[in-house]
Amino acid sequence: MTNRSSESLLIGSGALVADHGSIDAFAETIAHLGRQANLQRLVAPVLARVCGRLAADMAVLYVWDAASGALAPRAWVGIEDWIADLRIRRDVGLVGTVASTRSGQIVNGYRASSLALPEELSHLQVEAALAEPLLHDDRFEGVLWVARTATGAVFAEAEQATVQGLAGPFAIAVGKIRLVMELEQELQENQEAESVLARRNRQLESVRDLGAELVREIDPKTLLHSIVERVAELLDAGGCALYLMEEHQDLIARDAQGGLSDRYLVRLRVGEGLVGQAAQDGRGHLDNDHHRVANLPAGVIHRSNLGCVMVEPLVFRTRVLGVLEVGRDGADHPFSEDDQRLLSLGAAQAALALEYANVCADLTQATEQLTVLHEDGMRLERLRTLGELSAGIVFGLNQSLTTVIMQAEQLGMQSRDPQVRESIRILSQEASNGAGIVRRLRMLLCDRRNQDLEPCNLQQLVLEAIAVTSPQWRDNAQLCAREIRVESDIPDTLSAVFGHPEDIRMVITRMILFSVGNIVARVGLVTISARHEAEIGGDDGAGSVLVTIRDNGMGISEYTREKLFDVTIPDPVRGDSKMGLGIVREMVEGMGGRILGVNSVPDTGNVYSLRLKASEVPLRPDVPKRAAEHVPGRRVLIVDDHPDVLESTANLLRAIGHEVQTANSGQAALDLLKQTTVDIVITDLGMPGMLGWELARSVKASWPTPVVLLTGWGDEMVHSNHNNIEFVDAVLHKPPQVKELKQIIADLTAPAHA
Repeated sequence: MTNRSSESLLIGSGALVADHGSIDAFAETIAHLGRQANLQRLVAPVLARVCGRLAADMAVLYVWDAASGALAPRAWVGIEDWIADLRIRRDVGLVGTVASTRSGQIVNGYRASSLALPEELSHLQVEAALAEPLLHDDRFEGVLWVARTATGAVFAEAEQATVQGLAGPFAIAVGKIRLVMELEQELQENQEAESVLARRNRQLESVRDLGAELVREIDPKTLLHSIVERVAELLDAGGCALYLMEEHQDLIARDAQGGLSDRYLVRLRVGEGLVGQAAQDGRGHLDNDHHRVANLPAGVIHRSNLGCVMVEPLVFRTRVLGVLEVGRDGADHPFSEDDQRLLSLGAAQAALALEYANVCADLTQATEQLTVLHEDGMRLERLRTLGELSAGIVFGLNQSLTTVIMQAEQLGMQSRDPQVRESIRILSQEASNGAGIVRRLRMLLCDRRNQDLEPCNLQQLVLEAIAVTSPQWRDNAQLCAREIRVESDIPDTLSAVFGHPEDIRMVITRMILFSVGNIVARVGLVTISARHEAEIGGDDGAGSVLVTIRDNGMGISEYTREKLFDVTIPDPVRGDSKMGLGIVREMVEGMGGRILGVNSVPDTGNVYSLRLKASEVPLRPDVPKRAAEHVPGRRVLIVDDHPDVLESTANLLRAIGHEVQTANSGQAALDLLKQTTVDIVITDLGMPGMLGWELARSVKASWPTPVVLLTGWGDEMVHSNHNNIEFVDAVLHKPPQVKELKQIIADLTAPAHA
């Protein structure tokens, strides 16, 4: 560019800007001037012409910089570039004085003048200088400084007048160029703002899309990966990790992205490091120099050597679900507060999606459990129906066994043939064994919901459970050429436990069957043991009883051990569920006990532990049974609606010397009692028209005759009739033994009438 063209551009640039009057027009003007041209490049040729006209050696155009409050050189000739860093405040040196007084000055003998600056003296050989303020419409734009270096050189007033004449156009040009520069700066700022706004809009759209995408994903594992992937992409991060809050205030890194391998996945406590701090106070944190902190618990990002770290808690309502951690290489790309706000928005979307996924997972699991419970309910309903049918079958079987045993006893007493008597004894013994099985079945079928807890003999209940289950595990093992043993190792001196006998028996039964089912060895062993724990128990000071069931079965996985005593055990591989031992937990906890868990060693065996409350009330000691006392000649009334049982019992009592009368209903018995006197009434419990309870009440209301209740329903039926038990002198269970009948009659009757 020539000097003349530079000067014309200098003078005309303002007019050009004014003509366009808009940002777009200004952009075209800047393009016309050339964006690479700065004030130095534009004005230096003009200053050179000024120096030539004045025979000067150097010239500087100082422009007022309001931001720094000083004059800064913007164009110069005859001086090296060191001057670019010079800043002159008002009232300092010749330039500062002219700026302050707004009037030009000539200083001849410049090096000796107090207005010469130290920088000028050290770099320049100035002999004379003059300076003129650049004023336009009373606006101070700067100072034009001109100097000569020849020895003895001076400036005259005529030369000052020439500079004064140039100061006005320079002021106008500088003002216009300042305007150009300000407009260019404003344009650049607007463009940067528009760029930032567009980027933020894209980011907000990404956050919105992130929320929509995450909410559609209901698989928690897939969701975690999607969160870290999208958040890293959203913030242009070098790595991202997601921690989830777990029990015991632990934060577990569950997923990571951006080249962060599983070896970086770590566990942190709440309050440790930036991650733990975010979980503790529920606020995000930013650190662009993360490596400067010594002994800081290292999270995933810290371990990856990314120096810039941001963390943001995942908060749903007031509950912290986890923490997001993102990182960058801080050398050229640190995080900003805008990045932190963006991460906060993303974390809010992620927290909502994560909670939604967790709820969906819980609902899915609950639905599966409801399905299983529904199926269990159907099975339980079928079992209840079967139980009701079985109760009737058991009762009928008991009646038949009563008849068989009574007849066998009678035949045994009548026969004189030893071989026949031995056959009858064997028949009677087997019938009695069958009656024992019936009693155990009746105990399993009984309903204890309305019964209070009571002291129980654990040793006896364990032996009964072993006896009840033995046909299943013993016979099944024999079919497979295997041997299974179930043994009790419970001492006779063990304290009684507090509970329902039926529930304890059922708990032991279920645990035996479960343990046996886990045994694959050819010879299997299940051992049930118990010991008293005096130091562990309730407020009554009775302590507790620790029960352990040990087997040599195959080991149980940790996952199954954790869920074994739930209602169902979901199978994560097959996607279905199997029944757990939830009924055992329910029964044990219902009696004030506790399931302690399972210890398992692969290929060695399992130990199941539970704790029951010990009873401070001791068991009633067994009273040694005395020999049955036989007192013949008693007048006995037998009442039973079952003809075979009625006749069998009557014939047996007649055979041992008693006078027996019979009645097939309660009303018939009352009618007979009005006509004759008896020493004792033995009545069945369940009869049509009038129950045994009602008959006993009516007998006691009119006669002092003792009443014995003979029942095939079991103790539960007797215990449930608290209001009627006072009218009964004794209870016998079908089928009764001859010695029991003899003893009861002897104990309850007076000597026979003459």
